[in-house]
Amino acid sequence: MTAASATLRATRSGAVTSNGTRIGPASNPPDVIVCYLDVSNPRGPDGFAEVSASGLVICSYPVDFISVSVELYRNNVLVASRRQTVPFVLGWGVTASAPCVSGTYLAIATGEVVFPSGYFPPIGSGVVGSASVNITCGPPPGGGQQAPFGALDIVEVTSGNWLHISGWAINPTPGGSVHAEFQLGPRDHAWYWTFGTAQPTLNRPDVGVAYPQYGPNHGFETDGPEDTGPSIDPENPGQFIFPGDYDLCVIAATGYRSTELGCRPVHITQELLSWYWS
Repeated sequence: MTAASATLRATRSGAVTSNGTRIGPASNPPDVIVCYLDVSNPRGPDGFAEVSASGLVICSYPVDFISVSVELYRNNVLVASRRQTVPFVLGWGVTASAPCVSGTYLAIATGEVVFPSGYFPPIGSGVVGSASVNITCGPPPGGGQQAPFGALDIVEVTSGNWLHISGWAINPTPGGSVHAEFQLGPRDHAWYWTFGTAQPTLNRPDVGVAYPQYGPNHGFETDGPEDTGPSIDPENPGQFIFPGDYDLCVIAATGYRSTELGCRPVHITQELLSWYWS
């Protein structure tokens, strides 16, 4: 979940702009490059063995270098940090993790972007902080939790320009719940962003036949933009997805354990973004 974000901009020398929007003749590279710096709230995944937080920088056009770091604090004491610098990328993210000890956690992300030659300012930087999150660590109540399982059946952009995603997920732990998380990221999986969730409660007779002990009501499906949509408006701070080729992955998560159900390539078009953000 997004905790906070900052916007970094650079304008190409000689470009004519108004409020960050190009009004001069079309050009390649663009007149304005927009980058966003974001930090996630600390969270405790998979049985709360670790607490982690992520920092992310993503730009509307490849830049010369991106440096991003994230620091994780517990009760105002630094417990983990990570920093990476990568050349000629659209975006990059890093995650810092620490063994889970109950307390109040806070994450701070720092980002620096070196823009291509001819842009001003030549370097942009920013710092953002997450919300303070109280996390209680320890074994799951009632003993160990089993990992969820399931399948990703369909990922496609429909003729109506929305994302159609379907599959199923089961939590085999008696009385346990599960949800499906939709994650979008570049093909090299350098970072990902969770942009939606679904509850697997739809009737799937095929699942009921294959796993009669759990019954058939474990399907999930998105039918339109009212169900789920990525954060994709490049002119709004905090929105991080631009048109292009991505991998869409679905994770079955219980709050204690998680399982990747699969990843599929998907081409995100401007028409799809406009539909979600109309």
